[in-house]
Amino acid sequence: LNDGTQVHGGLRSIKLRGDPSGKTTGRRIVTGGADGYVMQWELVEVTGTRKDGSAIRGVDLRCLSTAEEHAGPNRFRLESPAAPYNPKDPPMVVALDCIMSKPTEFIAGTHACDVWEVDKDPRIVVEGNEEDMWRFAVHPTMPNVFASTCLSGVVRVWDANLFDVTCSCNLGFPITGIAYSNEEYGCSTYGDPSRAGFHLAVGSHGGYALGDWHKVAIIDSTSLQPLRILKDPNAQIKELKYSPAGGGMLAAGSDDMAIYVYNAKADYQLVSKCVGHSGNVEHIDWTLPISLPGHKLHGAMIFKAVDQSGNLLYWDPKTGRKIAQNQRNAPLATCTAKLGFEVMGIWADDSDYTDINSLCASARGRPTYCPVPGADPAACVCTATEAESADGVPGCGYLVTADDMSSVRLFNFPVVWDDAPYKEFHGHASHVMWTQFSCDDRFVFSAGGNDRGIYQWRTVGVNREDAEADRMLLACLDHMITERQNGASTHEPKPGVEWVPLEEGGRVYGPKGHKDTLERTAASLAATGPASTPQTLGRTTVIKR
Repeated sequence: LNDGTQVHGGLRSIKLRGDPSGKTTGRRIVTGGADGYVMQWELVEVTGTRKDGSAIRGVDLRCLSTAEEHAGPNRFRLESPAAPYNPKDPPMVVALDCIMSKPTEFIAGTHACDVWEVDKDPRIVVEGNEEDMWRFAVHPTMPNVFASTCLSGVVRVWDANLFDVTCSCNLGFPITGIAYSNEEYGCSTYGDPSRAGFHLAVGSHGGYALGDWHKVAIIDSTSLQPLRILKDPNAQIKELKYSPAGGGMLAAGSDDMAIYVYNAKADYQLVSKCVGHSGNVEHIDWTLPISLPGHKLHGAMIFKAVDQSGNLLYWDPKTGRKIAQNQRNAPLATCTAKLGFEVMGIWADDSDYTDINSLCASARGRPTYCPVPGADPAACVCTATEAESADGVPGCGYLVTADDMSSVRLFNFPVVWDDAPYKEFHGHASHVMWTQFSCDDRFVFSAGGNDRGIYQWRTVGVNREDAEADRMLLACLDHMITERQNGASTHEPKPGVEWVPLEEGGRVYGPKGHKDTLERTAASLAATGPASTPQTLGRTTVIKR
């Protein structure tokens, strides 16, 4: 307004439909506005005569609702117990559709990427992300569960089998990083000391700021209840990674070029602060207990970190000190870092460090840790066998990458040669920010940045337990492709139609019947004498008489 007040208004979508009741001969119009309302209008025929006696013909638009109506049948407000109506930030309707057989039901899409089923009890049937999303996290033991977040501050837990949100919560601050714990932890917030569960750690988004602006929130993975707020970092926290089961630690990589390590078993007390990176910390990978006989780190879990400047450093989480020795042969619990000997082949010759945003190695071929009480932890690390690895090669698996070309690529792992072959998959409408395998390798999830979408991909040939199902699926796909190719090669022209040139030069072709018609027309014109002369103007033939 003139005084600077911002108001929500304007018509954003419109849909024409017939009157499903059949009581009127006209048609209805359904409109959606920026105020979060869906309204019905009626087109009424205008009849009568003017002063000069001519007939008046036209239509008029009549509103069927009143200002006090909020729940139909002609005016609906998009609100539900899970999404109450906020007049300062209403769900702006940007798309509409309706069904003739259901006169009071509509489907509405909003600017927040939600799809509403609108009737007397509006509800969200497909929940979307309100703002750009950067990362998500997969559950360590439940392959169909993953959690996502976006810059709006809403955390959502999804069921991959239902393609739907099982629970969500708005934490009240923009979020970038998110991670699941690899084991169950207790917390004093639970009230019951014996209670334990998987935790979700989320990190705040924003620029460098002193004080308590930036934080790491620890929440319960089932109810999304906040358990702890950690306010040590001074910048946004993009990377969060829990240690493998048995380690009991959380590493938080911040844009203040430091990594904060917390003891998850001791109510998330700060253990150390790792300082030494020359750029924002982007990726962290924990190792399983390493084997260094005679060294103080023998049997310890360490982690490696990659920063924005391209440095790869190894850290001792208990002391916060750098490890000078190269640990490239250490057994990794996860592989998500963009740099390292095992992933050096993912980079194209003409690419730079920013082209690939994230990567993830499959669980197949990954070493496992089976602790035995009283035994050497390093001796409890088992390398994947031939049967547990890809192509019968111990330690080999698969790797997916997400890049700025809106694609997800699948490599063999490890990728240790230049210009390694890959398979490329498209679908995102924006750069892909994050990708991960599910814990059983049956799915690959990918998150687009600006398109706010989470894509779910079904893997074939990655999970060794699905060998028979994958073989049948591939056979069905091959059969469909063959049938389509055979069908495309056996198309024949319409029976009884002869395709011939329509002129002597052979430049124009058409059915033989059309040529006969042209010949009869030309003969008829010739019989009328020279008074009729055809002239061709472009593609139109004009007859002068």
